[in-house]
Amino acid sequence: MKNTTGIVTMGDEFIVADTAKCIEARIKDFIETEYTTTAFKEKYHLGKNYPDFALSNKKHIEYSNDKIIKLCYRPFDNKYTYYDRMLIWRARDDVSPLFSIGDNIGLITARSNKAEDCSHFFIADCMSEAKCGERTTQSAIFPLYSFTHDSTTNRLTRTPNLNSKIVSSVSKSLGLPYKPNSDGNEFDSFAPINLLDYIYSIVYSDKYREKYKEFLKIDFPRVPYPTDQETFWKLVEIGGKLRECHLMQTEFDTEPYSFIGDGTNEVVKPEYKNGRVYISKTQYFDNVPQAQWEQYIGGYQPLHKWLKDRKKTALSAEDIEHYKKIIAALRLTEELMAEIDQVVEF
Repeated sequence: MKNTTGIVTMGDEFIVADTAKCIEARIKDFIETEYTTTAFKEKYHLGKNYPDFALSNKKHIEYSNDKIIKLCYRPFDNKYTYYDRMLIWRARDDVSPLFSIGDNIGLITARSNKAEDCSHFFIADCMSEAKCGERTTQSAIFPLYSFTHDSTTNRLTRTPNLNSKIVSSVSKSLGLPYKPNSDGNEFDSFAPINLLDYIYSIVYSDKYREKYKEFLKIDFPRVPYPTDQETFWKLVEIGGKLRECHLMQTEFDTEPYSFIGDGTNEVVKPEYKNGRVYISKTQYFDNVPQAQWEQYIGGYQPLHKWLKDRKKTALSAEDIEHYKKIIAALRLTEELMAEIDQVVEF
């Protein structure tokens, strides 16, 4: 599959934000204000390279709402950025547009990693940041589709981003025809999304991760071809549930994870104690299983990482509900991984 490393901004503190409105305000402020390098650097707490890079390109920048895009920044943590190669250090022009001109989905993994958990797999419906799915090196994103625009008809043509020879081999192995334009809801053929869901289920198998642990540290994952229809469709079904779970498209039951205590909702020090995730001495999320607090996905422990990245920030009602959904998503992930290992053999 055609792929690329996630984008590298070199100035996340300025060009990445939790909301589209925040990015809009920052870009307009940047365009309208005569910043010195020092003033720009200090306002946004930037490193030494980004301020000169951005300011030197300022004359080429014209504001457009269309350039504000969603960014998969970390697992379960989507943010927004301003997609302009004059403001993004490594914009990945060959793949990034594939997530802005049509509905798409991308598998996130890494060519190498130095961690022991082998959890460097995630999925996104938007472009990803380079550290999104692997904390020790960099992660890449593999879009499921490519798009071309026909200026004559003003239509988009969608093409699966899959190797035709490999797809033919899978088709022969399964004894099923391949339908590139199918939505994947037919059982007498398979579609691109079915193949992606199959792959996603395999890489979320603990058996797979353990057996290929050393290889997964030095190269992209290699997934065995499906050999029979029954196993294939079982794994496609579980992989599809896992994909929807990680894209937060599942209807989660968040009622067990109450947010309790009096305070300002400010994240002071994330800490786990006796089934509670404390954000401060007086406020916490209740009934959180320790397994979920310690669970790794995409190279991170999401419950800890999400709060750590919001230190000194007051959580909104929406933030609190999102965190509850992360807990539920991690719990469901654990259950689905167990189901996968009941199906696969390595």
